[in-house]
Amino acid sequence: MQTLDNDNFEFTDDEQYIFRRLNEMGINFLVVGGKVRDTLLGLHPKDTDIEVYNCAYGNLVHALLHFGEVDTVGSHFGVILLKRPGLPTIEFTLARLDNQAGNIGHINFNVDTPLDLEIEDAAKRRDFTINTLAYDPIKQQVIEPVSGALSDLMHGILRATSDHFGEDPLRVLRGMQFCSRLDIDFYEGRTVQMCKDLLPYYDTLSSERIWGEWKKLALSVYPSCGLKFLATTEWLSKYPQLDCLREVMQDPKWHPEGTVWIHTLETADMAARISGEIGMSDDDTIVLVLAAICHDMGKATTTVEENGRITSHGHEKAGVEPAFDFLSLIHAPSSIIARVDRLVENHMIRGEQTPRAIRRLSERLYPTNIEMLSHLIIADSGGRLRSEAAELCAAAKKQKVLLDMPAPILMGRHLIPMGIEPGPQMGTILHGAWEAQLDGEFEDEAGALKWVKEKVFD
Repeated sequence: MQTLDNDNFEFTDDEQYIFRRLNEMGINFLVVGGKVRDTLLGLHPKDTDIEVYNCAYGNLVHALLHFGEVDTVGSHFGVILLKRPGLPTIEFTLARLDNQAGNIGHINFNVDTPLDLEIEDAAKRRDFTINTLAYDPIKQQVIEPVSGALSDLMHGILRATSDHFGEDPLRVLRGMQFCSRLDIDFYEGRTVQMCKDLLPYYDTLSSERIWGEWKKLALSVYPSCGLKFLATTEWLSKYPQLDCLREVMQDPKWHPEGTVWIHTLETADMAARISGEIGMSDDDTIVLVLAAICHDMGKATTTVEENGRITSHGHEKAGVEPAFDFLSLIHAPSSIIARVDRLVENHMIRGEQTPRAIRRLSERLYPTNIEMLSHLIIADSGGRLRSEAAELCAAAKKQKVLLDMPAPILMGRHLIPMGIEPGPQMGTILHGAWEAQLDGEFEDEAGALKWVKEKVFD
């Protein structure tokens, strides 16, 4: 085990106070996990996780009660959550061993928390070497319990910590999102083979855990790195809507990068970059990146070569079904699927748009919007269509439909005084009025009432 002096770690005053008091109580602990890994990479991690050594669970609970509310919901795993009003939750975990119990699978483990467990042995339960690094906030030292872990982190190498990696298939999807978040594109050979060996156990993973890892990929800086990791480990075969794109060629005039797969990787990274540039919300980022991943899935069934040219006419509409299937496989929420599918179906909108067409487009895109579509157009074109996307947004803003479709002007409350009661007739009239509104036949309530009188009563 090696140590390295480092005083670049940042902790809140409250965290530093807790560290000092725990040290005074004689409790041995280290900061572990993403806080250490990300700080060493110059990133800004949000969470602080603590691993505690040579301390019984009950004694740790008693000690933490001095600092706030203690949540012991994770007692089976030796986990305690320290909650304080207005401050981030700190997770404390007893140093432990995870032993496989029965068949391979993410939940088939027995947890043991021996009081004499050494740092090196506790680190072996972690999936990748880059996640084994620890930090002593009292001595201000980085600790490397697994040889080569710091080098792997600095050189962007994904390496399994031990053969125990092969006991849990979730670790492959964790590798996917780590590659995406940390820009890793080199994987140690033994690790790749263990990932391949875990492929038959994919179906043992819960929908929540699968979506959790894909969600992290969608919020990453380089989603392409995670997708390439899936291809290398053969786990991409679990997502045939993506896997098949590796063999689909494109017209080199418009896509000199090559296959639809390569174009998809570039589009996904561009979408992530756009999100970062404008400070997009997490929900919108997830939608945009997943739309970028899905946007050309229709090319798998529409691509043909004619007279020396490769075309994919109608691929945007043909892509809706495979996009839906893929998003269902990764267990994306239905609200996300609805927005992504609308973007996929309409991502080829180009050219001058009339006010009527803009309003109709806003309706087709619902529950997403034209602003999100403009971001996908930019990502799809590698930035070449920024001006066209800006013009589309300007036209939508003028029609007041940039972020939503128009609100219906004519409502049931307008019809009741005219003697039209709720029922099929009212529904037919309201639908006709909505279509007329989108077509621009009226723009305000007075115009809507006039339309009703002319269409219904005249």
